[in-house]
Amino acid sequence: MSFRARKGRQLLAMLKQGAMFEIFDLASGTSLARLKNSSTVANGVAITSDSRYAFVSSEGVDAAPGKVDIYDLHAFAKVGTVDVGQQAGGIAFWKMGPVLK
Repeated sequence: MSFRARKGRQLLAMLKQGAMFEIFDLASGTSLARLKNSSTVANGVAITSDSRYAFVSSEGVDAAPGKVDIYDLHAFAKVGTVDVGQQAGGIAFWKMGPVLK
């Protein structure tokens, strides 16, 4: 599963067997970062409309909750994790408004 980010300049690819995802530069084809997920079964990714953040959903294993990890796509770093239901099979944004400062 892959998604474009940073206004079509990057590609995010889920690496399910490695419990991570990878960010590629589309112009050069090089890998920019491999980022570890909080859980082993990543299923979906949603990218904010400003291409700044990626939200990656992962299923829970056994009795563990599912997770949504939040990554800063400029810093290539995980900035937060939220526990969700066990079968976090995907993620989508319904509506996005302007960022409040």
